[in-house]
Amino acid sequence: MADCGSNIREDDEVPGRVEETLCQMRVKEIMCQPCLSKDKKNVADKFCSTCNEFQCNDCSDVHNVLAVFKSHKLLNANVAHVIRCDEHQKVIDLFCEAENKLCCSTCAIVDHSKCHSVVEVEKLAGKMTSSSSSLEEILKEAKENAENIARDIISSKDQLVQDVEEIQAIIREMRDEVVKMFEELEKTDDYIEEPFITGLDFLPDGRLVAVDNNNMKLIVYDEKLEVLGSYQLSYGPLAIVSVSEDEVAITSGDTYMIDLLRVGKANEISSRRKYRVTTKYDSICLKDNSQFVVGTFDYQIPVEIISLAGEPDALSINFPNKAYQADTSVCTYIQNINKLVLTDIYKHTIYIYDIMTNTRVVVKDDHIQTPCGVAVGPSDTILVCSYGTDSIVQISQTGQILSSHKIDMKYPYRVLCFT
Repeated sequence: MADCGSNIREDDEVPGRVEETLCQMRVKEIMCQPCLSKDKKNVADKFCSTCNEFQCNDCSDVHNVLAVFKSHKLLNANVAHVIRCDEHQKVIDLFCEAENKLCCSTCAIVDHSKCHSVVEVEKLAGKMTSSSSSLEEILKEAKENAENIARDIISSKDQLVQDVEEIQAIIREMRDEVVKMFEELEKTDDYIEEPFITGLDFLPDGRLVAVDNNNMKLIVYDEKLEVLGSYQLSYGPLAIVSVSEDEVAITSGDTYMIDLLRVGKANEISSRRKYRVTTKYDSICLKDNSQFVVGTFDYQIPVEIISLAGEPDALSINFPNKAYQADTSVCTYIQNINKLVLTDIYKHTIYIYDIMTNTRVVVKDDHIQTPCGVAVGPSDTILVCSYGTDSIVQISQTGQILSSHKIDMKYPYRVLCFT
């Protein structure tokens, strides 16, 4: 804030300047002059420039009562001053803003008539006081606004942290719900993918058991192919064979094992035991009551014998020396005549091996294209799924093509004969 009298420069020439300035008068008590003449001491409230004296409120009231005094000029005592014009001997109660000079009424007429910014000292003081007050109010309001903004920022930050935590909680909850939905879906009999049946066999009582590789399930059907029960597996099954009245064995390309499961009369299914093996097995069938014949892959020979207790054994057959990759071949075994049937999918060939004589018959025919499935048929004949011709081909045990039947199915993959 500017010092008192900042509108008056030290080098200004002000006529009639006396020792006491306006600021000095403000800090001193000004006494009522009429009261002093009566030996009374009352603080002055007004200054009459016409009477040229300070008066208290009681003494100055005469200006409001008598008409002769109504033309007098009354000023508030706290803004009046005792500076007089030396030239005109009148109270200096005006200020020329253009020339930055104090003046009396006569000076204003004579010297400042062309100035358009001559104002009363009292109004100027009131304007300065009002401006100061307004500035103080603005600063106070600005401070309050700044404090409010700071509080809002802190509140917004806290709210943001809370919102982020809530969003993270919602995401975790949604994730848990999705996982739960998939878990529940896996528990139902609904398929997640289109079924891909890679193995079939009959139980002694006529129920059909099948494995679905895509959905990793063991399924039990009746003679009308209606589902009687199912069991969720933890691996992708490849083939299945009925071992006894209530037991089946399943191979897997995902794990080195043969899985034995119980299928009860009420179609309840449970795991019995697992045999750990050192070779990946695809197709599986019974050689006799104590041994399996299994088709291998990623191995140096295409077929192996393994006991029902899980012990492997080799066949005394001279197989071609080559790498047998996955989906290269499948096999079956004709128990009555001890013959092994092996397919070569990419050579479109069927091999019939005689175990007793270590000889073989090679069957190639235009009816056989990509032989994917093979099974023992009536009278120990051989049934082959010709994947490339959408047909089932019947071959004699000596290798003769007996018949070929087109079926109403695209790409037959596995075949099974119920005798």
